[in-house]
Amino acid sequence: MKNVKLILLREQAEWNKKAQETKLQKSNLIGIALLVICTLLLLLTVLLRISKVRTLRLQHAVFESKIATISLAKYKSEDRYAQVQQTIKSYRKFIEERNAAIDHLKEEVSKLESATTSIHVAQREKLQDLLSEHLMSEDNWSRFKRVFFAEYREFYDHVIQHLVGITESQLRIVLLQKIGVSNHEMANLLGVGQESIRKAKHRLRKKYGLAYDDCFQIHTNLAAEQYSTQ
Repeated sequence: MKNVKLILLREQAEWNKKAQETKLQKSNLIGIALLVICTLLLLLTVLLRISKVRTLRLQHAVFESKIATISLAKYKSEDRYAQVQQTIKSYRKFIEERNAAIDHLKEEVSKLESATTSIHVAQREKLQDLLSEHLMSEDNWSRFKRVFFAEYREFYDHVIQHLVGITESQLRIVLLQKIGVSNHEMANLLGVGQESIRKAKHRLRKKYGLAYDDCFQIHTNLAAEQYSTQ
């Protein structure tokens, strides 16, 4: 009987020992598995971070290239206008090029309108600054007035004489309208909305009546007719 009990106790001890060893092995396997998973997650995080940094760098490079292209086109347009004989026709071409650039910039700005990240906000501000540079500057306005006066002196004098008290900003609208610049183009050049241009014209008509519309019936020469308001 004692031998049987001893055998049973010995078997029980061996079973317990094997159970402990199995439990320890499972615990070790779980530990190794967790370590592998954590390592893989850490590696994945690093790879994603590297990928994100590369993507941001690529996006930044593309953005800077876009800015450089727009700026270069702006300078080329200005230089081209400065080199050619300054006429209303050449200035009209200059306005068309400038408007195309402004429309493009506005489209790019609208894409970042709801952006909240610091990078995108900085890009939007940079685009807005570049957009401001495309507006009609005082230098461009003075140069345009000189060219306009040379080709449309009779019209210019008529406006000054009959639209008494016309402001400089109103004069811009009248002269640009004379050479066929649309409300959309004016709005772009002057940095305002089309509705502001329409209201400005309405105020001119209200203030001067038929004298305002009569201005556009005056032509100084046959060549000027192709630029008259539609």
